[in-house]
Amino acid sequence: MIKKLLVGASLPLFALSASIASLAPTNIMAQTPVPNEPPPAISVSASYTVKVNPDRAKIYIAVQTKHETAARAAEENAQKQNAVLAALKALGLTDDQISTMSYQVSPNYRYEPNREPILTGYIVSNTVLVDLKDIKQVGAVIDASLKNGANDISSLSFYASNTDAAREQALGQAVIKAKREADIVASAIGGKVVDMIEITINQDQPVFPRAYAKLEAAADALAGSTPISAGEQSVIVTVYTRWKYSANK
Repeated sequence: MIKKLLVGASLPLFALSASIASLAPTNIMAQTPVPNEPPPAISVSASYTVKVNPDRAKIYIAVQTKHETAARAAEENAQKQNAVLAALKALGLTDDQISTMSYQVSPNYRYEPNREPILTGYIVSNTVLVDLKDIKQVGAVIDASLKNGANDISSLSFYASNTDAAREQALGQAVIKAKREADIVASAIGGKVVDMIEITINQDQPVFPRAYAKLEAAADALAGSTPISAGEQSVIVTVYTRWKYSANK
């Protein structure tokens, strides 16, 4: 009799378990909404250049001396550089227009096959930067420097002291050019440009006209006034644009 009760009791338990399982809640995962696609756009970059006349100049003037000892080379260099500076100030240049850019003392070696380098002395180099507010002085400055001991004019560059107006003109024309090109592209594919979405402005480094005068030019400079042409400076502005595109319907 006890055995029958145990068997009979096992059936309701199984049925109850099945019923509980059938009542378990069902989880429904919500779908992530798909973000709106960005509107179709046309990207265009455009550059515009405006030429300006330079009114300033920068010249790197150096005095190099050689001697068996560094002290003697430095002493001779100082004498010649002082003579150069005095000549520049005699032309009307002020202290704020002349600045020392580098001063170097280095050993000088002679090289022979199958031998260690032989020390022959020392080289001292003193370089100053001259910033001229009147480009008409360039030739006179070079001549005076070479006549008084300078033996290396390593760089000459011209620049405009004020390029604001030129930059504004270049910026406006670059945007107009970008818009015109976007319109052409949009029309070619059967639509039109509606609005500007984005614009990035980049002013390129100004392009300076440059000239060089090395030691080998010293004889010509001493014979007469050094001819110099300033040329023109380029002010370049580049814009990167994105325009909203609308198809004609």
